[in-house]
Amino acid sequence: MVEAEVERRSRAAAPVGRGVVVYLAIVAATALLQLAAILGFASTHYFVSHSSYAFDAIAEQKATVAGQDADVLFVGSSAVATGVDPAVIAGDTGLSAFNLGVTVSAFAYDPDFLVDRYLAQNKPPRIIVFYVTPTVSLHDPTIPMYEAAGMILRHGNWREIAALFLLNPRRLLEFAHQVLVVIADSNWNEAKYQAVIGLLQAHAGFVPMDDAPGAAKAYGWAKDYTAFCAARSVQHPPDVDEIMHFRRKYTRPGTAVLIFVAPLADCYQSAG
Repeated sequence: MVEAEVERRSRAAAPVGRGVVVYLAIVAATALLQLAAILGFASTHYFVSHSSYAFDAIAEQKATVAGQDADVLFVGSSAVATGVDPAVIAGDTGLSAFNLGVTVSAFAYDPDFLVDRYLAQNKPPRIIVFYVTPTVSLHDPTIPMYEAAGMILRHGNWREIAALFLLNPRRLLEFAHQVLVVIADSNWNEAKYQAVIGLLQAHAGFVPMDDAPGAAKAYGWAKDYTAFCAARSVQHPPDVDEIMHFRRKYTRPGTAVLIFVAPLADCYQSAG
């Protein structure tokens, strides 16, 4: 009798167990489909051209610039994007220049990414200036990855995309969450994107934060920099290995690589 009862309960439990497995499989498949949909949408030009986040437009313009053929190429984080005016360089040296600066996220994850794409679509410059800032730690895993992830998703090859997401699934989930945040915050007006692209094209990649008619107002860019100085900042020593790699990779006949280590701003010194 006991054995018969055990067998009866086992048979009754089997369908329940299979049902749980099927349910979990459906939930997992639904989640993967939703994730794929988010990534697919984020990889489109429609998404980036209607994003409420200004640096989506900046990264897009820098990753797709073609026919610029500048004599001097400046590479670095947002300190370059907002601090190096190619018009001033041209006026002082007679050499054309282009500003390839992007956010710290888009730059620090892989400093080579944008340079490789620029060189594939433009003539090699006479000088590449690798602008190193003391507040940026290259390849820092703690830096938010939204800008880098979006840029690589839209313009990277499958190996670069796999290296970014598959080797660290957490990045995938964080990026998907940030995409949803941007979607919720966007008003789907392409005028903002066009204003920023026009600004960058007019200034050879430079972002004039103090004089950005239309774009600054559209994106609400701050002109009071004291807020940035209020935060504590950690100074990092220059990444010698990365600098040497950069010089070896991009120095070639007709192209010199210069390294500029920017001084630490007074506001950061006082904040520390």
